Amino acid sequence: MWIRQPGWSYPFQPGAVIATTTTDATGRFAVTLPIRTNQQVVADVPRTTTLGFTFTAPVQTTVYQPTSITGYAAPTTTTVIHRGTRMSTYGHLSVVYTTGKTGPFANQRVVVQTRPRSNPSAPYTTVASDVTKPSGYYYTNWYASVDVDVRVAFISPYQSIRSSYRWLRVVDVT
Repeated sequence: MWIRQPGWSYPFQPGAVIATTTTDATGRFAVTLPIRTNQQVVADVPRTTTLGFTFTAPVQTTVYQPTSITGYAAPTTTTVIHRGTRMSTYGHLSVVYTTGKTGPFANQRVVVQTRPRSNPSAPYTTVASDVTKPSGYYYTNWYASVDVDVRVAFISPYQSIRSSYRWLRVVDVT
């Protein structure tokens, strides 16, 4: 499938190719476009017959802005982790702005999540959260009770901004 800008003479006439992709079994597709704002595009879908391509009507694209999260998890005041040890988790959340530049993502909820090491198919559970500062920085505390996998997550409440997750470490409680 080719993604093109609409032609100037007629809306269904294809213009310059700006991306290519393939569809899944149900005909859906997602593609990274070299654009900064929402715009109209035309999709050229190859037919299964020898008649060539089918051109879609112009459709509005939606730009999804990626986020990136960093993190570190460690005991707050000790080097050995026992049941009930206070843990600190901190890091930064950033986003790609509509201008294409990356910067801090302030006033966003970041969660610290754990799951038991004994059950890797179990879902992660939120154990702490914080709202990012103007610099994108977050800091939170939680308590270790069992051996766990730890990750931080920004679960985006916005339609056009992607969520991000980062696995941080294994916590072994002695």
